[in-house]
Amino acid sequence: MNSWVLTTFLILTCYMLVHAGAAYLRRELKRKSANDSMRR
Repeated sequence: MNSWVLTTFLILTCYMLVHAGAAYLRRELKRKSANDSMRR
């Protein structure tokens, strides 16, 4: 009945989680590389 609504919601949730995780990882890597360059 409302299976397509549930599927769309799940896909959107997974997409948002992946997007947030990727942005967080990118920020962490940028900060680590900046710290390494500062240390040298």
